[in-house]
Amino acid sequence: MQSLLCSHVADWLFQHDGMLADIDFLMKREIDHNSEFAITKCPTRLQQGVSSLAVATVLFLSSCAHQLPTYEKPLARTAVQKVRTTAYTHSERDHHRYGACSALGTPLKYGALNSAAADWARWPAGTRFRIKATGENFIVDDYGFALAGTNTIDLYKPTRTAMSQWGVRRVTIEIIEWGDPWHSYLLLSKVKGYRHIHRMLQEIRKFFPK
Repeated sequence: MQSLLCSHVADWLFQHDGMLADIDFLMKREIDHNSEFAITKCPTRLQQGVSSLAVATVLFLSSCAHQLPTYEKPLARTAVQKVRTTAYTHSERDHHRYGACSALGTPLKYGALNSAAADWARWPAGTRFRIKATGENFIVDDYGFALAGTNTIDLYKPTRTAMSQWGVRRVTIEIIEWGDPWHSYLLLSKVKGYRHIHRMLQEIRKFFPK
């Protein structure tokens, strides 16, 4: 019954002034345009003028299509960790609407210091680490729906070629500096209405009790 209803809603959206594009964008990123994540250097994650109907539909369609990733037991919080890594780039379809910007609203970094996305309950925003095999330095300034509750770190690459070349690798990382979990909590609480955000908030409270 629910799948049939989801299908009817999607059919209706195709007929209404590009709303489906807004829905697609919102479902992939699920960021509140009034949050502290947005600063003037980068466009806001939600486009101005998205209707309240579109936002309501996002919440409905999320239950149709999005399943949280399988939960993984957290790694020990040590100075050296062996982690699964993947790669992403700003030219992927779900990044087109807001450019090369992180969840913090800052430009995605590549060079001496590189951006990375992760579960902020495991690697809080601001965590800096080095990949032992390559010597590359990263800072966690992003997160993603598919990362919540997992031990995967998504590494930013400037091109699709570089992203594909990285693929999926298990690497040893050295933590240079841990980010502040409660600062991450404050930022995430601005968009707490989403399941992956709720999972991270819940785990920050569990892992770092005050």
